[in-house]
Amino acid sequence: MNMQLLRNNLRLAFRTLRHDKLFSVVNLFGLTASMAAALLIFQYAFFELNYDRGQGQQENIYRVFTSTHYKGEPVGQSALT
Repeated sequence: MNMQLLRNNLRLAFRTLRHDKLFSVVNLFGLTASMAAALLIFQYAFFELNYDRGQGQQENIYRVFTSTHYKGEPVGQSALT
C-alpha cells in the first residue's frame, strides 16, 4: 500500500516537472536558496555558540565591552575577549 502511494506521488511530481517547467524551476530555485540560507544561518550560530569552548578554562573567559562617546554622543563600540 505504501509503495503504491509513493510511486503515484513520484509519477505526479515528475509529470508536474515536465509540464510546468517554469513553475518547477522557480520552485526548485526557491527551495535551494532557502536551504542554503538555513544552512549558513545554522553554521554561523554553531560557530558563535562554540567559539570559546576550545579553551582549557572556559569558565574564566570574560568579554569586555567598550563604548566610546564624544560630546555625549556614542561614536564607537568594541569588545575584547
